[in-house]
Amino acid sequence: MDANTTLCLLKDYLDNNPNCKYIDLKNNNASLAYNVDKNGGFLKLKKELGYDTKERKSPNYWNLANLEIEISRISKNNIFPTVHQIKNALGNGAHKAILRYGGMKKVATLFGYSGSWFIATDGHYVQSSYEHIVDDILYHNNIQHDVNGLIPGTKYRYDFKTCGYYIEIWGYKPRGKIGEEYGRKRKLKENIYHEKRLKLISIEWSDFSDIKKVMNALSILSSCSSIPSSVNMINHSKYWTLDNTKNELKKIINNTKHFPSINEIKKHNKKLLYGIYKHGGIRNMQKLFGERVRPIWNNASIKEELSTLTKKLGHFPVTGELKKMKKYGLLTAIQQHGGIYKFNEQKKPDFTIN
Repeated sequence: MDANTTLCLLKDYLDNNPNCKYIDLKNNNASLAYNVDKNGGFLKLKKELGYDTKERKSPNYWNLANLEIEISRISKNNIFPTVHQIKNALGNGAHKAILRYGGMKKVATLFGYSGSWFIATDGHYVQSSYEHIVDDILYHNNIQHDVNGLIPGTKYRYDFKTCGYYIEIWGYKPRGKIGEEYGRKRKLKENIYHEKRLKLISIEWSDFSDIKKVMNALSILSSCSSIPSSVNMINHSKYWTLDNTKNELKKIINNTKHFPSINEIKKHNKKLLYGIYKHGGIRNMQKLFGERVRPIWNNASIKEELSTLTKKLGHFPVTGELKKMKKYGLLTAIQQHGGIYKFNEQKKPDFTIN
């Protein structure tokens, strides 16, 4: 189905079901939902048709309890939904919340879902048994590697990147509708590698019937295997235990003489961010190191902070005093939650008309 036909059919559907969500469309018309996904996604096409696509749920809605409820609505057969399905059905707010709570794999495991991934020996999450084999070969030969990152300047992802090479495992037979679509995507990616002059190692799915063929394809990387295992290990998921994460963070604290910001951590050791997110995020690390944790602002936390400052100052703080104390986050939160009069009961103006 082409894009114009999909758009017309979606318009007819939305005209009859204006409040429909992606999950409703998928349950009632799976074929149309498939073509909507193929032509840009539900929210994008809905916006093109002039429908309101503004997210209805505030960021505060997406706590773990609500996230689990919403995910259960769109998952099937106990398989955790893909990023594309989550964004289409629940919006960007849900996806941002998942990232905040440690990422797709961590949240899926927390909620008890299985996923369409495999865990390699080094702890990397990979997308197929073929990738699992290649990851293990690289790991056991002490070849440092990254998995499923973005090809520079594109929205497409590589399977592996190592030693200046990109590795792609082509995993579908070139027949049937799925094979045809996969073949189109493969050609597009191969053109990208060619145009950007990136070194590509291609491994066919059929090569895995004889592991020697896979080893031969990877033999060009033999010069990289001299990397000491300790150096290689620090770049893998298994390295980032809580103790190792804290030790690496201590090194930066000793260097900067304060608890570092996210940007400072990126500058000193970008890999450390994986360990931090794996163990509860930056706020949890601040707690473990005895640092003051910046509050998540809501009505209760704003009132609590203002109450503490009122006791300290002997009066309710004015805007100028909050600025002098560099309480910019609190000021912004007050504005977003109804303004200063909402929280200063003593000076709330009387709007009664006599």
